[in-house]
Amino acid sequence: MAATTRSPASRPRVAVAGQFRLVVEAIGRSLAPCARVLPVPLEACASMNGARDMVLRTRPDLVAIVLAAHDTIDVHHLVAELGARGQRVVVAGQLGPDEAAELRGAGAVAVLEDDGITALVALIARYAAGESLQPAAGATRARRPEPADGRAAERRTRRNLARLTAAEARILWRLMQGSSVTEIARAHVVSVATVRSQIRALLAKLEASSQLSAVALAWQVGWTPSAAVVDAA
Repeated sequence: MAATTRSPASRPRVAVAGQFRLVVEAIGRSLAPCARVLPVPLEACASMNGARDMVLRTRPDLVAIVLAAHDTIDVHHLVAELGARGQRVVVAGQLGPDEAAELRGAGAVAVLEDDGITALVALIARYAAGESLQPAAGATRARRPEPADGRAAERRTRRNLARLTAAEARILWRLMQGSSVTEIARAHVVSVATVRSQIRALLAKLEASSQLSAVALAWQVGWTPSAAVVDAA
C-alpha cells in the first residue's frame, strides 16, 4: 500500500522514536508523504524519563517506536509512560509473540512483530486517512499489504542484500546501528578510505543512492545479518 500524499496541514504529527538517528531518519523519509514526521533519536538520552520527555516535547498525535537489535531502550517502560499520558503508541521491530503481547499489555495500540518499514508506513497511512488504530485489547498482528509490484521490489532487495560480502554486511549493520564511517574504521581496524570504498560497493549492489537509502532498504525488508557477521562486527 503506497502512502497517500496529503497537504502538510492535514497530516497527523507522528513522532518516530528509535535508538539510532540514521534509522529514525530513514523511516521518517518513508513516512513523509502521509505524516508530519517528528524524528526522535534516543541514542543521546541518559534516562527513560529523558526519552519520554523528548517524545512528549514533539506534541505528537501518534508515537511510532522502532526497535533495533541491541537497543538499550526499556521499551515496555516507555510505552507505559507515554500511554499514561494519553499518547497512542505503535511499536515495530523484530519481536517474539510473548514480547508483542507484553507491549500490548503496556498500552501499545498496535504492534508490528516482524515487518519492515512498508508495514509501518501502511499502518500510519491508514491512520492518516481517518481509520482507527486497533485497540490493545483486541490487537492482532498487523499484516503488510503485498501488491505484486511490492513483492517484486522486496525480492529484488533481498537478492541484492544476499550479494553483500561479510565485510559489506558488517558495515551495513553498523550503519543501521548509527555508527559513523570513522567509528566503523576504528572498530574494523581498517582505514577510513577502505570503509568508504566498501560503502560504495554495497550501495552499488543495493542500487541505493546513499547510506540513508541503504539503511531504509534493509529496514524495509526486516534484514538482519547472520550471527557470524554480528559477532564479528
